[in-house]
Amino acid sequence: MADIITLDAARQHLRLEDDYPPEQLQVYVAAAWRSAERFLNRRIYATPEDHTAAILKVPAALAAAIGARDAALRAADLEVDAESQRDAREYAEQVLKEARSAAAEIRRGIVADYDVVAAILLILGHLFANREENVTGTTVDELKMGARSLLAPYRIGLGV
Repeated sequence: MADIITLDAARQHLRLEDDYPPEQLQVYVAAAWRSAERFLNRRIYATPEDHTAAILKVPAALAAAIGARDAALRAADLEVDAESQRDAREYAEQVLKEARSAAAEIRRGIVADYDVVAAILLILGHLFANREENVTGTTVDELKMGARSLLAPYRIGLGV
């Protein structure tokens, strides 16, 4: 993420002074990046090498998730009542489900191009401009259409 949208680039995009707190700006950059990834149902990488490195970590992450699920299932067997046992088993299966979902997002990853970077910058601008709870004069959907139109061709899964 930092290789594509640096804090300086974000600061310039938002027309911020140099003294704007970098830790606050980083939160907006990260949120814009993750918003684009959630819309795409895939991870975004700066380079093909970054994507390949992430893919190579998937088997170990899945093995760890399977181990965590198995440990959680063993712990569920120790629960004293049926409802607690059921809840613990559901949690155990959810851990593995989330790991498999993350693995799929990584495998389907995309290397950021100009469209993706522009969309992330649009989302960043939206998040920053509307960082207050109340937005007046427009709707959130109107604000995000530019980003959606840039990201839609790369989206996997659900319809636009």
